[in-house]
Amino acid sequence: MSSLDRDFDALLNDPEIFQPCAQVTYVNSTRINSTTKFTILEKSDEDIPLICAAPPSQDAEWTLRLLLFPEVTPKGYPIPMSKFAWKAVNEHWGIGSALMYHYRRATGIAFARTVLHHDHTLQAIGLDFDTLGLTYLTITHDMANKDVRGLVFGLRADKLKDLKWRLESARDLGCHPLLAPLITTDMSVNDTRSAMITIAISLNKGIGPFTFKNVYGHRGYNEAPDLGALPFTLTELAIYANESGKRLKRLEAMLQFIDEQFASSTMNIDLNTHMKERMGHHITQVKEDARSIQPNIVEVQQNIQTGVQLVYALLAQKDNELNHRYGADMRVIAAVTLAFLPGTFMATLFSASFWDFNPNNARPRVSKWVWVYWITTFGLTAVVMILWRGHPTLATLRKRWQRRNHSEGVEKKEA
Repeated sequence: MSSLDRDFDALLNDPEIFQPCAQVTYVNSTRINSTTKFTILEKSDEDIPLICAAPPSQDAEWTLRLLLFPEVTPKGYPIPMSKFAWKAVNEHWGIGSALMYHYRRATGIAFARTVLHHDHTLQAIGLDFDTLGLTYLTITHDMANKDVRGLVFGLRADKLKDLKWRLESARDLGCHPLLAPLITTDMSVNDTRSAMITIAISLNKGIGPFTFKNVYGHRGYNEAPDLGALPFTLTELAIYANESGKRLKRLEAMLQFIDEQFASSTMNIDLNTHMKERMGHHITQVKEDARSIQPNIVEVQQNIQTGVQLVYALLAQKDNELNHRYGADMRVIAAVTLAFLPGTFMATLFSASFWDFNPNNARPRVSKWVWVYWITTFGLTAVVMILWRGHPTLATLRKRWQRRNHSEGVEKKEA
C-alpha cells in the first residue's frame, strides 16, 4: 500500500470528512448512431451508487457522465457524499485515493495519471482550483469503453448553472476527457476577469479619477471621500489584486497542462478534423483570454499604488493646512498674551505684601524682606532653565550608566 493510500485511509476514518449533499446534479451525454443525447437530472446521495454501477450502453459510441456537487459551508474540504457513495465512486469509476488526496490538501495544482482499474487502463485527470464557486474537478477516462466520468466539487449556484449550459452547448465534444477540465478552467478565468473589474469599480468609487479636484469634492462629486479610511480600503483592494494575480498564474499553468495533454499521444481520441479544430481553438482562446488579464492586473496594481501615494500626499497637505491655521491662531494668542503680560506682572508684584500704598502714609513703604521675592524668583527661574537645558544630557548619561552596568554584569557572568 502506498503512502497516499495509507494517508487517505486515515482520512476515511474521520467522521467529519463525509458530508453528503441533499441534492446532486447528474449530467449524462451519450452518442448513439451519430446522435448525441444530453440529459441533466437532479439526484440524491442514495442514487450515486446506482449511477456509478450502471455500465454505459453497449450501442454508445462514447459516454460522458458527471456528478456536480454544490459548495458546502464547512471548511476543511469535506467530501460531499456519504462513505457508501464514495466507495461506489472509487470502485466503479476508478477515482482513487491519490486523486482525492490532492483534493483534501487543496494544493492548487493540475495532474494526470494512468492507473489500472479492474483490468482496464484509465486516464485520470485532476484540477485543484481552490477558489470560491469552484473547488475541485477529477476525471477518469475508460479508453476501452470510451467512457468519461468525473466529479466536480464546490459549485456555487450560478457556477452550476453556467457549467450545465456550457456542457450542453459542447455536447458533441463530450467524448473528450479534457472537455470538462477546459470548461471549468475557462469559468475560473472569467471569474478572475470579473474580479479585476470589481476591483477597478471599487477603486473608482473609493477615490474616483486620480485628481486632486475630485478628491476635494469637485467635478460632480458631492462629498469628498474619507481620506482616513481610504488607506485601509486601498490595502484591501491591493491584497485582492495580488490574490487574483496568483490565481491567474495557477490557471495559466492548468491551461498549459491541458494543452500538453491535448497534444500528447495518450489523449488521441476518435474525433474528426472539425471537432479537433473546435477543441484546439477553444484551448487557444481560453489561453489568450488568460494572458489578456495579466496587463489588467498590473494596471490595477499600479493604480492602487498611485492611489495610496495620492492619499498620503493629500493627508500631508491637509495636515500642513491645519498646522498653518493653528499656527496663526497661536500667534494671535501669543500677541494678546504679550500685550497683557506687563500689566499682569506689575499688578501681581504690587499686590504683594512687600508694598504698602496706604493713602495715610506719607510715602510708599517697602518691606525690608522684599529681597526674598527677587532671590526666590531668579533662583527658581535659574533652576527651571538648568533642568530644561540639562535634561537631554542627564538622559544620555543615564543610558551610558545603564549600558556600563549591563556590560559589567555580562563580564562577571562570563568570568
